Amino acid sequence: MPPAEAASPSPALLTVEGVTKRFAGVTALNDVSLEVRPGEILGLLGENGAGKSTLLKILSGVMPPSSGRIVFDGVEFSPHNPQDAKRHGIVTIYQELSLIPTLTVAENIFIGRAPLGRFGLVSWRKMEEDSRAIIARVGLDLDPATPVSALSVAEQQLVEIARALSLKSRLIIMDEPTSALTETEVHRLMSIMGRLRKDGVAIMFVTHRLEEASAICDRMTVLRDGRLAGHLDREGGPIKLP
Repeated sequence: MPPAEAASPSPALLTVEGVTKRFAGVTALNDVSLEVRPGEILGLLGENGAGKSTLLKILSGVMPPSSGRIVFDGVEFSPHNPQDAKRHGIVTIYQELSLIPTLTVAENIFIGRAPLGRFGLVSWRKMEEDSRAIIARVGLDLDPATPVSALSVAEQQLVEIARALSLKSRLIIMDEPTSALTETEVHRLMSIMGRLRKDGVAIMFVTHRLEEASAICDRMTVLRDGRLAGHLDREGGPIKLP
């Protein structure tokens, strides 16, 4: 009996092809290519100055590439701004969190998108009900009416992830998410990332910590001096240089 064929990988959700970014004669990214599949955690590794932040800004709609091509869900993708990227299903959670401390958890999750009730007024009850369901997906057990200022950094980060899920995000980009977390909080975050992976959400985990990336990522892409240094599979094979 012939051996069963291995299942082919899912088609890429995001494909970056030969992306280059230049600033006044300085090349920040040079011919970078990578893929992220649905339900996959891709680690994007590199030291400071490797080009990680530049690539994030391009994918988030903060700036366009100088050349190259980006395809998202089979369609060429050129976001004009971060809101455009979010509408397409790409949300970036930066190292500096963007929550408003004086607002509640629910208000931060639905900021600018509050559900309306009768007479076009905000339905606070529905906002809190919907928020409670969303924060449960990221393992938070707290009152959605809690002010964000009362939360720890780790809890605020999970609220950011909950907000991304409320936007029906298909790709969540996390920029150095473990930098301000304790070891226990890092394990909790990785558990949530694993849960989202099972739900089919794609995650790009941006870090310079190889040990953390190896613990949670399915594949890793390494940048060095703005160039693609190689790819590493979770199975532990050597980095394959392009």
